[in-house]
Amino acid sequence: GKFFHVFFTNRGYLKYKPRFLNEIKLYDYLIEEFEFKEEDAKKFEEFLLLMLNTNPDKRFNAKKILESKFLIK
Repeated sequence: GKFFHVFFTNRGYLKYKPRFLNEIKLYDYLIEEFEFKEEDAKKFEEFLLLMLNTNPDKRFNAKKILESKFLIK
């Protein structure tokens, strides 16, 4: 898209790892800040990390995301 080169290299790798992933585990953040239940936080964390993977070969695309178990249930 329009801002692809702002966030990704030409090979599809993320240029910057989101800071919050270094500072606190996403799971803990979901529980502390958004009051998720532990089971829900774990499932949502797994879902989000599929999209945040810095390796483009392992990162889920939109089609895979829509087929995710998290969205289907």
